Amino acid sequence: LASLDEPRPAEDRAFCLTPTARSGGAGIEAKVPSYYSGKFPGFDAINPVQVAARGMQPEVLKAEFGDRLTFWGGIDTQRILPFGTVEEVRAEVRRIIDILGPGGGFVLNSVHNIQGDVPPENIVAMFDEARSYRRNLM
Repeated sequence: LASLDEPRPAEDRAFCLTPTARSGGAGIEAKVPSYYSGKFPGFDAINPVQVAARGMQPEVLKAEFGDRLTFWGGIDTQRILPFGTVEEVRAEVRRIIDILGPGGGFVLNSVHNIQGDVPPENIVAMFDEARSYRRNLM
């Protein structure tokens, strides 16, 4: 895996953005502009959008890069999915869709793989709310 500080060869256009929560480095918003400047063509999505990490506030990301980048993720796998109630999960899905969804360029998903400690009803709530909320917006 590569971070923004250590890009892979140009022919490999998939970049793994080091989550700020683990790296302790500057927030991703400080690194994206230099990568999107054309130095690495094909950089057009951020996956994962790890909303609990420093520098990954969805409001800031959408405002700064929403016209150029697609956002993938947004549903927290460290707090909301494993420990939230069904209604808290549903509320978070609506919140994230309201922030990252307008104008397109958003794929709602869990931030990382869903672990075994997540109650099945929270997984169902995430996808069910995404589906029903999307219908209500159209």
